[in-house]
Amino acid sequence: MIGPSTTPAQRAEEQITVQFAGPDVLEGAIAWARDVLDDAGVDAARKPRAAARRLRAARPGLSRIAARYLVHRVRGGGPAQGDGRGALLRR
Repeated sequence: MIGPSTTPAQRAEEQITVQFAGPDVLEGAIAWARDVLDDAGVDAARKPRAAARRLRAARPGLSRIAARYLVHRVRGGGPAQGDGRGALLRR
């Protein structure tokens, strides 16, 4: 095995931790994503792909998986459970 086994959700959380700083990093990132989408008038529940694109445009270093994870959380999805391979995080 080349590296540690991680789920897509775990990789997304690690990437978000690098992108955002401060206390409660994940909650802060989710609040930021919600604000960006509200300001842009993008409904994450109705247009998740457009929402992910908007987040990546607002934060160029944000990976696709991290953007999809944030959209999932903005839509009301909880932290990943099991293998973390929910429909939004599948490749």
